[in-house]
Amino acid sequence: MATPAILDVVTTVISWTEGEDRSVDTDALGEVLAEVTDAATEPVIVSLRAEGAEVHIVVGDPAGTALVYYPPGYTDVGVGSLHSVGDPDAAKANAWQPPLTAYYFGHHTEFPRWSVIQRELGERALAQFCEQPTEPPSAVLWEPD
Repeated sequence: MATPAILDVVTTVISWTEGEDRSVDTDALGEVLAEVTDAATEPVIVSLRAEGAEVHIVVGDPAGTALVYYPPGYTDVGVGSLHSVGDPDAAKANAWQPPLTAYYFGHHTEFPRWSVIQRELGERALAQFCEQPTEPPSAVLWEPD
């Protein structure tokens, strides 16, 4: 009898508040995002980290979400991040207004309106990130920062 192949397991860490880090997999991802959304009084940014890469997602805004992908090694070079694109024409025109606002570990930040996508699409991209973090999730159209 052949030994079953062992799949590489990616450890993904999720955080949204100082000192709150959890391991998460694709099965638990929806539950954790729902928990954060229910607890938030305003939109917040949730960070997922794995294999040197990171993705941020805005949760808690009824208009949708925005994502930013940071490839492995980004912290060393500071280049190569990508923004989700919900409206390619507006992205070409750099139409920011009105920005999507959220809080990242208590700090106010804004995302261009063109980067807003449907929440379900954002969650699909996060599931892809959990499975293969070293590549930008293919569920989303990306624009370089």
